[in-house]
Amino acid sequence: MLQAALAAALPAVLAIGCGTERGIQAPAPNAPSADTRQAALWLVGDWSSAEQSAKDKDFRDIVIHIRPIWTDRTDGMWMYVEQAMASATDRPYRQRVYQMVTAPDGTTESRIFELAGDPLVHAGAWKAPKPLDDLEPALLQPRAGCTVHLTRQKGGSFTGATLTGECATNYQGATYTMSDVTLSADELVTWDRGYDAAGTQVWGSTKGAYIFRRVRPSK
Repeated sequence: MLQAALAAALPAVLAIGCGTERGIQAPAPNAPSADTRQAALWLVGDWSSAEQSAKDKDFRDIVIHIRPIWTDRTDGMWMYVEQAMASATDRPYRQRVYQMVTAPDGTTESRIFELAGDPLVHAGAWKAPKPLDDLEPALLQPRAGCTVHLTRQKGGSFTGATLTGECATNYQGATYTMSDVTLSADELVTWDRGYDAAGTQVWGSTKGAYIFRRVRPSK
């Protein structure tokens, strides 16, 4: 139903903390391409890093819930994203809104927005029939410079990243963050790192990416 309806060391999905500006990012996007729709379709669902964590305790057991929102809008494909430790699913450590749009060059952009105020007010919203239906894009805070640019590969998967040095942050001594992503039907791979002004990594996994597997409902 979900797919038919349309996508420190803790990882973010498609982008992590960075500079914030108010208002909607411009320019207004065109209708999503088939590739953009496919990327959004694949993102939607439930994800877990439990398998990787069981093999390597340097990687934490994390769950991600992604749900389509505002499906009547024509300015891209919107979704609500909630991430939490598997041991504390009622207190997500990251909540975001994504706007998936098609760039002029045909690639897919995942624009990242932050919820205003205390995001925990919306914790668990992914369970609702229409998540965040009481909000609208004008109430969100775009995370400037943190768009993830995704390209479809010959094998069908998507790969992409933030642009080097553009996703600004002041978290734990970092001045910018980088996020690399690979997305396929049943696997989401993310590698998020923070770098200081000299280009030295100061936080994030040094062993490689987090690997999330799609969690399918029990029959």
